[in-house]
Amino acid sequence: MKKRTKILVVVAILAAFFITAASTLPEDKEIKIQTVKAVWGDRVPTLRTPQFFEQFMDVTAPSVLIDNWVILKRIRFNAEKDTVFAGIGMFNQIWLRK
Repeated sequence: MKKRTKILVVVAILAAFFITAASTLPEDKEIKIQTVKAVWGDRVPTLRTPQFFEQFMDVTAPSVLIDNWVILKRIRFNAEKDTVFAGIGMFNQIWLRK
């Protein structure tokens, strides 16, 4: 009886974790903006000049590839000849590789 209760508690905790993770994935637009800023650094136009920022994002955002897995999003960046792992997105947070 006690073993069955422990198994049910563990399953309930895991289910809560996966449901929370799947329902709090960050948006693709925010992922692309943060990834481009992390890759390009201070060369990204600021939001004070929105026309230049939008043009820059139109050119660079297609290089960001987002793989939507069940509980996280894998973020990759297309470099010239290869694809580089950039980070992950989960729980409304985006963790990028430095």
